[in-house]
Amino acid sequence: MTVVMRDASFTNSSPVVKSSGTLKFHIIRYGDFHAYKLLKEYHKLRKDIFVDQLEWDLPHENGEERDQYDNPSATYIISERDGVCQGGLRLAPTTTIFEADGRMYSYMVRDAVRGELDSIPQDVVTDTPVSPNVWEMTRVVSPSDGDHLRDLIAHTTDFLRSKGATDFLFLSRPGSGRICRVWGHEVTALGPLRQIGTGRYQVFSVSTDKKDAASALAA
Repeated sequence: MTVVMRDASFTNSSPVVKSSGTLKFHIIRYGDFHAYKLLKEYHKLRKDIFVDQLEWDLPHENGEERDQYDNPSATYIISERDGVCQGGLRLAPTTTIFEADGRMYSYMVRDAVRGELDSIPQDVVTDTPVSPNVWEMTRVVSPSDGDHLRDLIAHTTDFLRSKGATDFLFLSRPGSGRICRVWGHEVTALGPLRQIGTGRYQVFSVSTDKKDAASALAA
């Protein structure tokens, strides 16, 4: 797959590391050779979860799930313990525009509405913002431990606020929206429930600037 970016200013850099107990959270940009092993393990976890367990129709090769959104616009928040990837997620600004194999793309939910993706229904969302203040979060992988997901989201909102983001979008099961509300975020459903693979999913908009979001690590 050939990807040509039209709106990206990312460069390779050493990953930023933040700790929560025995876990370390790495903020990694696409193509960062310092984090090759962790990213490879994250892509394997994505294949295990989204392709094998949830039965999403996604491209995968050599035991790894990757798609056109793994490109220079992407930033990854990846957790590890003793050098082994425990989970992670992918972020991208909603202002992203790129070309892949001769087709123009933006961000995942918006491209679904535009009919560019077969794996997500076109009517999954009614609003697809394009703003430097709004990012999209995709491919969230977390163990069943609720503390891990809480810390992962807390580090994510911290990073997004540092980039000036006020909100992020994500496609998930309805329970994820309820959990984010419990953690103090303002959550808005942007579309109806839709069947994808073996489950029903919904798009949510979540605020980054909530007092409980800033203090979630200490909760």
